[in-house]
Amino acid sequence: MEDLEIKRMEEGDIGEVMAIERASFKQPWKREFMEAELSNFSSIPLVVLKEGKVAGYVILWDMGESLHLANIAVKPELRRKGIGRALLKKAIAIARKRDKKLLSLEVRRSNIAARKLYESEGFRVLRVIRGYYRPDFEDALLYVLPLQGNVKSEKT
Repeated sequence: MEDLEIKRMEEGDIGEVMAIERASFKQPWKREFMEAELSNFSSIPLVVLKEGKVAGYVILWDMGESLHLANIAVKPELRRKGIGRALLKKAIAIARKRDKKLLSLEVRRSNIAARKLYESEGFRVLRVIRGYYRPDFEDALLYVLPLQGNVKSEKT
């Protein structure tokens, strides 16, 4: 999408990011956690702007040999328009640029739309994490995108 701009998250973006966070997750991050990402040396917090407004965000953590996608969300009214895919592709590009072995993330087993997006970009399930999400103890699927070498995956 040509009308999107992806940039590093700034303090002034936090209000819009938190509104998206609350609309997107059963257990949203607290504002102070999101604010802490701005100064965390291993964090790469990004926002995507559409017409100058925050349309979505992604938080990446540099874990040494890998990059972990800790959080990603798009405004509900802007979903299924390529914004989440643009953020995911940016994450993949950053991982490749930093010469990481893999990019990983967790997703709720029930989040079929997100799973289809990740799988369409080459992510595969490495394992199931039982009872990961609170308060409902839903299983998480640990997805990985190997960028170097070979990673075996489980069937879901």
